[in-house]
Amino acid sequence: MEWKQIKNETDIVKLMDLLNHFHDSCITGLTYSSSTYVVESDLSMVMGTNPVVKLMIQRQADTLTTIEFYLEGVTHFCINNDLNTSSEIQEANFYYKNGEFHWNVDDEMTSFKCKKISWREILKK
Repeated sequence: MEWKQIKNETDIVKLMDLLNHFHDSCITGLTYSSSTYVVESDLSMVMGTNPVVKLMIQRQADTLTTIEFYLEGVTHFCINNDLNTSSEIQEANFYYKNGEFHWNVDDEMTSFKCKKISWREILKK
């Protein structure tokens, strides 16, 4: 599927309505790239300025069951990994403030902030 960029509060509201505020969802995977690297010729470190996270979420729903998010300019990313609690998302908050997109789950232990965000549905094969 084609990537859909979230640009403003209207896009956020539409997505939240589509996904029922992430009710009965869970994070199934992620990849992270810091964009920092070491130059092999002189072993100097180049500090990245555009950290990227790809986040996979599945939903207990008839439509949009698997969603991939592409987060750019990530300034905060936290996953609650307490194995003694459920990792099910009951409800998430998603808003734009001070030039960043903010997303968090009820307990705010699972959350992210980023400069740019896109999403797409992953279809079953």
